[in-house]
Amino acid sequence: MVRGGTAVSQAFKDAVELIEPGVHQFFPVEILLKDGTLYKDPIYFLNIATRVESINPELGGFNRSFNPKTPDRFYWSAASGKAEFLAVYKDRIAGRALWKDNRFGGIYDFASDALLEQLRKTAPNGWDIKDYFQEI
Repeated sequence: MVRGGTAVSQAFKDAVELIEPGVHQFFPVEILLKDGTLYKDPIYFLNIATRVESINPELGGFNRSFNPKTPDRFYWSAASGKAEFLAVYKDRIAGRALWKDNRFGGIYDFASDALLEQLRKTAPNGWDIKDYFQEI
């Protein structure tokens, strides 16, 4: 992550494009190192172009919250200390690599198990992958 957006590698871009070709936007950027030289590998700013209501509250990992200004709308927030109960609907994210969930604030990036598996195969080094949400 970089200030102002998410920066991704060519390997990440390729993995996303393998699963969802032409869906998300990747803007090439040049990275200057402190010594003024260009970073040698391609880097892209990522714009996730998919919104899905994917939150599955059935396991109890989420709290349903309301904004007093818009009581007819709600959003989900993670329940404290219940990370093992966080889940998304598998059928709603089938065939997807990345998405945002508007009911989870729309600010967090979600990645599918399919994308994580592809990254493990094609770019196994340098990833700190943590699974927080089950796909059920």
